[in-house]
Amino acid sequence: MKKNISIVIVLFLLVCLPTLCSAADWPMFKHDPAHTGVAGESVEPPLELLWKFEINSSISSHQSSPIISGDTVYIVSSDGYVYALDAATGVEKWEYKIGGCIWSSPAVSGDTLYISAEDQLGTYPPWYLYALNADTGAEKWKYEIGVALPCSPIVLDGTVYISIRGVINYGSVYALDVATGTKKWEYKTSGDISSSPAVSEDTVYVGSLDSYIYALDADTGAEKWKFKTSGVVYSSPAVSGSTVYTGSQDNYVYALDASTGTVKWKYKTDDCVYSSPALVGDSVYIGSNDGYLYTLDADTGAEKWKYKTEHKVVSSPAVSGNTVYIGSTDSYVYALDIVTGIEKWKYKTGGDVSSPAVSGGVVYVGSDDGYVYAFAPASIPIPHPTPTTGTISVSSSPSGASTYIDGTYKGTTPEVLYNAPVGSHTIKITMLGYDDFSKKFTVLSGQTTYVSITLSAQNGSISVSSTPSGANVYLDGTYEGTSPTVLYDVPIGSHTIKITKSGYDDKTKTITVLSEKSIQISETLNLNEVSEEYPVSDAPAEEPHAREKPYGEEEPYQNNNDTIIPLIFILFAGIILIAFSRWKKPTKSLKDTQPSAETTTAAAPTRTPVKKDNIKVKSVFQYQGATIQYKVKIINQTPEPISDIKIQLFVPEVFMLTQKEKSIPMLEPDESKTVTFDIRPTGECGDCIVSGLMNYYDYSTKKRQDVDIKKKMISIVCPVLKRKEIYEDGWRNATEELIKAEENTKDLDIPAENLFNIATRVLKDMSMYMIPPEITSTPQLFTGVGMFYADGAAGLRYAAYIEVVGGRKSRMILKAWAEKEEALTGFYHKILDEIEKRLDIKVFIDEGIIQHHVHKTEIKDNIIQRSNINLGTRAQCPECGREVEANEKFCLECGAKL
Repeated sequence: MKKNISIVIVLFLLVCLPTLCSAADWPMFKHDPAHTGVAGESVEPPLELLWKFEINSSISSHQSSPIISGDTVYIVSSDGYVYALDAATGVEKWEYKIGGCIWSSPAVSGDTLYISAEDQLGTYPPWYLYALNADTGAEKWKYEIGVALPCSPIVLDGTVYISIRGVINYGSVYALDVATGTKKWEYKTSGDISSSPAVSEDTVYVGSLDSYIYALDADTGAEKWKFKTSGVVYSSPAVSGSTVYTGSQDNYVYALDASTGTVKWKYKTDDCVYSSPALVGDSVYIGSNDGYLYTLDADTGAEKWKYKTEHKVVSSPAVSGNTVYIGSTDSYVYALDIVTGIEKWKYKTGGDVSSPAVSGGVVYVGSDDGYVYAFAPASIPIPHPTPTTGTISVSSSPSGASTYIDGTYKGTTPEVLYNAPVGSHTIKITMLGYDDFSKKFTVLSGQTTYVSITLSAQNGSISVSSTPSGANVYLDGTYEGTSPTVLYDVPIGSHTIKITKSGYDDKTKTITVLSEKSIQISETLNLNEVSEEYPVSDAPAEEPHAREKPYGEEEPYQNNNDTIIPLIFILFAGIILIAFSRWKKPTKSLKDTQPSAETTTAAAPTRTPVKKDNIKVKSVFQYQGATIQYKVKIINQTPEPISDIKIQLFVPEVFMLTQKEKSIPMLEPDESKTVTFDIRPTGECGDCIVSGLMNYYDYSTKKRQDVDIKKKMISIVCPVLKRKEIYEDGWRNATEELIKAEENTKDLDIPAENLFNIATRVLKDMSMYMIPPEITSTPQLFTGVGMFYADGAAGLRYAAYIEVVGGRKSRMILKAWAEKEEALTGFYHKILDEIEKRLDIKVFIDEGIIQHHVHKTEIKDNIIQRSNINLGTRAQCPECGREVEANEKFCLECGAKL
């Protein structure tokens, strides 16, 4: 796993060291069980970068943030890892792999770390609340809770409280024993929960996607009251004194009486409120999707000030001394004066910024760019850690090869791998069309080890076609058959292709074979001068055709007797010969008509058995957007025909075949034919083996024979992506130049908003930049459109598009673009593979695919049912019967696909 610590050394005073070690912790999301978001110390800007630590995936900007206990920072990543870092240096203490994904913050109490995470097994993987040893990462216990994303646990008085989304249309709040994980109680809501619970005195407060805010008895789970807002509640409540504060998707910030749930006041922003409030003194600090951080009077809701960022504020603020810290999806972390809102300091990261945490004189944030950042005033000391790792610099010619260290995929060349453990390692470099490279090397402490190799290319293939077809094809002067044909096992390098056909000018072309990919050659032959006056046919002669007589030309005289008289003579001679042969033939007895065994054996025709070595089987594959085309060519180089030829392909479970077997009726001597299999990957697959078997009937032995099809390695691996900002116009211009693959789901029993949030999170976790989404939400219908963009490590461009429409049920359109077919295949199926971890792909995605390829590649379409054109009448929704416009994709009444 690639991790990088970049430590920025700052000037410091040693007398400040005790401050770093003895300051208050930040042990859970929003600091404390009541979610006040207020640090127990003052950290004032300007700040400098203390260190940053790179993880393998992104950190959720919504509800995942660092927590700090003593001298350790705990942070989680969306790919299922938990990290423990030294708070002063950022050096990793330990890491623990839990499962598929983690989208919430952990909580620490004593020597135990609590985290809700997806388990790594199953199509519908269960979610657990894990209890880990805070010092080592060792598992203490786990309790299955359902889908708990992105809800963070709260620990108070021997109980850990956690809320969950549930599977479909319900959520739950659990209270578990901190020592054993034993369930104390469970309360079910009527909607999913994406809000973390807050606990104050004897009450648990939590919001739900059913639009309610609930108050539950902390000891029994009994409902005390519930309050209904006008939108779903993602915001986590915060409690101060007798008031509960929270936000809602209806754009309002609410202040409710903690005992009764009655509204004290509400304040309307200009967009949804996903942020959770921070509470200090008489002020409430909360962000909104309209890009503002608001400061409101805690008693009246009156606005004190607001600060505009460049994009949404979905993270939650943290207050330290006279400063409020907030992260935004514009990539900045801001420090603002708590009284005036004046900007004191800001720092730009590479992605959406999580909720800040403050401890030990340091401000910590996570970012979608995959880094954890630590900021401190210049007076905070930084110890110098002793290097226990080294660096590996890997390059190859050509670049873009897959790199594996000790069997673990690390990215594509060129690649610099930081924090590699000191000692012996094995590197493997693979690339399609080239031989694998493998060697052992040693990493030295604090030093860089360089591995640079030139890969050995494999043979390629050339596909030749012509207009008209049936032309003779020569490779470097050797006859290879007639067009169209595929020339296999062509050595890497320069070659000359010559195409000839009687009556046409020859075509000669020099091409360069670079790899195992098939080179396409298509030529239009020109009639030569002779053929224009007197066309010559390559076909066997049939009836002569009368040449069209020019106007005014007389038909020459023909003497029919010159033809008829010889024919009569030949016919008469034939009759005489037949009569003579019958007269000379002797009469045989029945005994004479039974030949002996010796006679039969001697008279039988002699056949030479067909040698399997003379039956050639060649194969090649090429990427075609979302599918792989695997071509198998059978060449009969024997003197006998072969028939009833069956070709079977064997693929791993991650691949799907539209047809597992292809047939060829017969191959005459020196004849060849090619069959094509369409392989549909359903996820990533590194170095997967595809093999096959050809079975045929041998006329010489009167038996069936088998010939193995040579194994080939196919890799479907997503390239390493780098987030790149882009405007919508630039995105649309870029996608017009790229190759596209597209999927459309069936109806899913998943609320549309939930599906949109999960799908967009998948793309952002893959380090793609998300253009501000277009979202329309009403109580009946939700529509969301997200556009994404990234550059690959090799410089290729990638784009994606998500569109979700529906209410309680939903449908989604997924589109992906890349510059090359092979790049698109890996990128596209990485997206599907990640979605499979959250939803059942076999239910979620139809088996059919749509491919749109530029540059004359083919289009397949067996999902989208195009609207029937019915002139004079308007179409109706098949579900609710509403008349719809011609350009509508989904019904605006019920959300059904049109």
